[in-house]
Amino acid sequence: MRLRGSCSRVKLIKVRLDRPSAPFMSARLLRFFLRPEESRREQVLRFAREDPRVPAFPDTARRLVEALRAEDVAIDRIEEIVKTDPGLVSQLLRLASAPLFGAREIRDLPEALLILGMKEVRRMAGEVLVMNSLREVSARAKWEVFWLHSLLVGRLTQRLAATLREPEGWEYLAGLLHDVGKLFLTYYFPGECQLVMSTAMSNHQSLHEAESAVLGLSHAEVSAVLCERWKLHPQVVQAVRRHHEVSARHVAFDPAEERRLATCVYMANGVAMECARHLGPRRGVDLVEISKIEVQTLPGWRLFKEFGPREPVCLELEEEARAVVALVEEMRSSEEGKGGRTRTRRGW
Repeated sequence: MRLRGSCSRVKLIKVRLDRPSAPFMSARLLRFFLRPEESRREQVLRFAREDPRVPAFPDTARRLVEALRAEDVAIDRIEEIVKTDPGLVSQLLRLASAPLFGAREIRDLPEALLILGMKEVRRMAGEVLVMNSLREVSARAKWEVFWLHSLLVGRLTQRLAATLREPEGWEYLAGLLHDVGKLFLTYYFPGECQLVMSTAMSNHQSLHEAESAVLGLSHAEVSAVLCERWKLHPQVVQAVRRHHEVSARHVAFDPAEERRLATCVYMANGVAMECARHLGPRRGVDLVEISKIEVQTLPGWRLFKEFGPREPVCLELEEEARAVVALVEEMRSSEEGKGGRTRTRRGW
């Protein structure tokens, strides 16, 4: 069989064939990869929309988000949903036993749910399930750096959104998944991602601009396409797609409601980037330095204030930073306990 196309395209296929997760390629997948008439943008979008190996969004996470939208949800109902995923049960038990929550061994799920609290269960359960489902796709990225940032953006997005209106339960997903396109691109298009990085450095461009120049689209658009594929709330999809656009006054949002959540993600992203220098799984959290961060001086604050927060903005940065570090440490120790190894490679 003759393979037509550029050398880079044939090389891409060879990488797929050699990858441990895909020891062979069916004729169907071979046809899927070989479309030399496509632009890079078209190829990336097709992969995101159609590739059968892209993991599904965890059904348990979706059910938890729906159940916890009700303020009076019974703990028995949450326990019933969590028990459908034994891996999630064991991870929540370990998290409830962590120093952050009292440092004593918890062996009973109802007790763990009470210790963590309904709000924390919703976030941690959703975070654990999403991280588990994207474990393989995360293999080429700077795993710990990526998830520390994404987890913190998700939590801060939820806090910011709650000051503007009554939360509906899915806002934190917009922050948690705002950069998931980076994982996808790094895993499926490693060569192109290296070109993006070198382009950004040589041209003194932002990553967002370099992606558009090299790929014809940004990681934000890829993230949004994945959220659409996972059938998440339309406002989550649009906030993820447009969180880099909120500072551009000439860009219209329709409905205008979309700009609010996108602005929360944009603001949370800026705060999380400031925090990044002061936290890490192996070095903990520098609470002193994080307490010095002045949110009101960061990009996005003025745009956020235009929505008129209905209550004082209290992000509890120290608390949230400690929580995400504890979660990433738990995920790493869980992987190591299975005899696996968290691989860290070059990427965003």
